[in-house]
Amino acid sequence: MNELFVDQNTFYGEEHLDTLSAGIINSLVNELLEADVGTEVVPIEPYRQALDTHLSDKYKSYSEFNRMRTFQDTTAMTTVINNLNKLYEEALDAWIQCTDTEDKRRYLDESRLIRTRIVSENTAKYGHRLDLVDLNARFDTTEREMQDVFAEEVEDRRRAKAALVDRAMQWYNREIEKEYGDRPYIRPDRLDTIHEGLVTGAVARFTNDRGHIAMDEFKQLMDSKLKLAYDKVVDENNKNAPTVPAIGIDLGTTNSCVAYYMPGRSANTGRIKVCRNINTTRNSDVTPSCVEYRDNGEVVVGEEAKDNLLANRQNIIYSAKRLIGRKFDDPDVTHETQYWPFDVVDMDGETGVEVEVDGQSRQLLPEEVSADVLRKMKEVAERDLGHPVVDAVITVPAYFTDAQREATKAAGIMAGLNILTIINEPTAAALAYKLDRFDDTSSRNVLIYDFGGGTFDVAILRLSMGRVEVLAVGGDNHLGGEDIDHNIIEHCLSEFHSQTGVVVDRQSVEGERAMRALRDRCEREKWRLSEATAATIAVDNIADGRDLSVELTRADFELLNKDLFDRTMECVTRTLAGVNGGAGMSADEVDDIVLVGGSTYIPYVKDMIRRYFNGRQPSQSVNPMLAVAEGAALQAAILNGTQAQKLRHLRVQDVTPHTLGVKSVGNVMSAIIPAQSRVDGIPRTKVYTTVCDNQTEIEVEVYEGEDSVATNNTFLGKYVVTGIPPEAAGKQDVSVMFCVNDEGILKVRAVVLSQRAVHEYEVTEYKGRLSMEELLRRRH
Repeated sequence: MNELFVDQNTFYGEEHLDTLSAGIINSLVNELLEADVGTEVVPIEPYRQALDTHLSDKYKSYSEFNRMRTFQDTTAMTTVINNLNKLYEEALDAWIQCTDTEDKRRYLDESRLIRTRIVSENTAKYGHRLDLVDLNARFDTTEREMQDVFAEEVEDRRRAKAALVDRAMQWYNREIEKEYGDRPYIRPDRLDTIHEGLVTGAVARFTNDRGHIAMDEFKQLMDSKLKLAYDKVVDENNKNAPTVPAIGIDLGTTNSCVAYYMPGRSANTGRIKVCRNINTTRNSDVTPSCVEYRDNGEVVVGEEAKDNLLANRQNIIYSAKRLIGRKFDDPDVTHETQYWPFDVVDMDGETGVEVEVDGQSRQLLPEEVSADVLRKMKEVAERDLGHPVVDAVITVPAYFTDAQREATKAAGIMAGLNILTIINEPTAAALAYKLDRFDDTSSRNVLIYDFGGGTFDVAILRLSMGRVEVLAVGGDNHLGGEDIDHNIIEHCLSEFHSQTGVVVDRQSVEGERAMRALRDRCEREKWRLSEATAATIAVDNIADGRDLSVELTRADFELLNKDLFDRTMECVTRTLAGVNGGAGMSADEVDDIVLVGGSTYIPYVKDMIRRYFNGRQPSQSVNPMLAVAEGAALQAAILNGTQAQKLRHLRVQDVTPHTLGVKSVGNVMSAIIPAQSRVDGIPRTKVYTTVCDNQTEIEVEVYEGEDSVATNNTFLGKYVVTGIPPEAAGKQDVSVMFCVNDEGILKVRAVVLSQRAVHEYEVTEYKGRLSMEELLRRRH
């Protein structure tokens, strides 16, 4: 028994001690009995009673000793449990005081972690002496009590945080009021700067009052709460903002320009403001329609991209306007690609371009490139105005097809613009010409000769009091300054070959670089020839270590491009002949000639116009480079309505540039809206009859163009009209109605007359390229 109590901390339960004692006694008796086996005398039996009495007395003393030890240990372990519970409470309280969370679940998780740690450490120390049931019960009680403490602490912190935020916002609003002073409006960019400074000031001012809030959380708190105050300031500021004008954008092949109408102090005054691109070394009114795609998603538009053509030629896209809305197999597209260093690719039948960004090939539709140009023009306007703009009018060549117009409109949407309308470039130029003649009550016939970088347009308009009426339009979507550049390039290469016998390999890397350098020199010297009588085009090391040097006189230049110049005048002649439903208009009936586009600076072009119009000088009242953007700005002001009081009675009446019709039996083009028809929103209708017995549907194929063979024209769309009752051929009629909106975009409606079943379509070849959802996703 002594051995059971060697360890001073050992004690046993009574039942356990009884069992241990009985075992020891039984073992002892058995040993004595075994020792007497085989002897004649059995000495243990007389002493058995005395032995039992002795052992019983010993057990009682050990039992008493065990009870004393049990009491002492229980008392000690009660103290231990109390201390452990206190430790648990203190650990929880310390966590509550230092944490910044308000989440009850976080509190419960932390309490479990503390509990587990304490139990684990002390189970190893005290073993079975530690009553885990009692300890966990005490922990449960403490956890519930401290949960109330946590809730009170959270509420106190919320009140303190709310008070801190309130003080910060009061201070913020006072400082904002100081910034406004007597002003009702602050420019948004300036207001942003003020707000950012005040947020930084609030963090510094109230940082010592943040209490338990961690510094990063405190900064986020100030930023988020003061943003709410700032949003209210912005709302009030916007209410006091000047009326935001809509902008007009000339989306050009070579250059683009943006302008807006500035109302005057009185209702009948106002002027057009062209926005200068101040982020260029030239501080120019026009921005090159040149887009560079760099790594890390950087997109550069304008002069910087153009100046970098030699260094990053494959990733710099220009002349996207010549590709927009065109099929890849278009012969004009095939012709153009030989002059461009970037890759033109087939995107499911549509024309696309390919660049390499971050080591990956990326394909873009031309309208996506144009969207980047438009986005840049939007930025230029916003920098000039000092606040965001959304509404815009975009110009297109008068001879653009339905698909090209839709693609241009899509580019505007991707650029984050709300397109008020698409307007023809010569019509826009006429509006600019009209600006200074609003009070002129006479009616004048005006010819717009628009010879730009990539397209040529001609329009005959009648300007009268409060009205701009387009009588006829004509043009060529692949006739412009770039074609002049191509002719000069080919001439220089021919001369170089004659001089050296060397042919420049245009497909090689060196050849592509040489062609870009040559293109740049030809473009520069073309402009020089508008002033000088001769120019020298020189490119060092163009091929095989040889230099190119070609002298080009103005006479040589005129001869090289005479065919192009003559083509413009053929368009003029055809367009004049198409006036008044084909009755025509003579050159003498034209009162004013307005020249638009950079190519009209060429002296030969001016002389050619003078000769054609019997010596009359073209008008000098508009800037050829800016007139289209100015006219677009005027149209934007008319449609915007809120600023241009002077313009509110002006009406613009345009015409369709191409015949619109359907393919009929025999592949014949059946015209529904002839070319030069007024765009007035009035439907034009033709009735078609079934050609087969029991015919229950009709396939309507829509085309745009002047060829009598339908499939030789531009295909716009194909639709099936169903629900025709089966009868003999010629018994059922289907009415097909065309209507062109003010953007020149076609809608079709077909009606099965016997059933009154209506089928409506918005006809556009473009719709299959990008959905509206995709356009919106690609914004910004």
